[in-house]
Amino acid sequence: MDNKKSYWPHAIVGFFIVVFSYNFWFAYNAGKSSLGSVEDSTYEKSKNYQEVIDLKTESKKLNWKAKYIQADTLIVKIIDNNSEISDLDVELNAVCLSCKDREFIENLRYDKSLKAYVVSEALAQGQWYFRLKAKKGNQVFYDEQKELIN
Repeated sequence: MDNKKSYWPHAIVGFFIVVFSYNFWFAYNAGKSSLGSVEDSTYEKSKNYQEVIDLKTESKKLNWKAKYIQADTLIVKIIDNNSEISDLDVELNAVCLSCKDREFIENLRYDKSLKAYVVSEALAQGQWYFRLKAKKGNQVFYDEQKELIN
């Protein structure tokens, strides 16, 4: 009689040890990692995204354009068929992408001598992201642009 022992029981046990240790490793890492963050009022934030989409759609119909000009301060010209529009309520939200925690919201005033809306806030050098909302009656113009301020 042949007294050779089969290797299959050891192979099966080894296979299950590998599978269980692999599963244990993933479960351990899942428990150790962060659970993620939960945002408050996600529905309200999603409505804001839809508002921006609607504003962009309506702005295309107006055919207005915003020009950002860097002088001593930032100057914003809003143009309709090559003529500046002067009687708007303009709100500018500016975020510095290359600065730390630099953000402001300002209602811009119209400067008749420059024929443009002037930002009174001094802007640091760097990459800025501007969101502009201009209203005239029931017409609303919305523009987003990145600009490099030198």
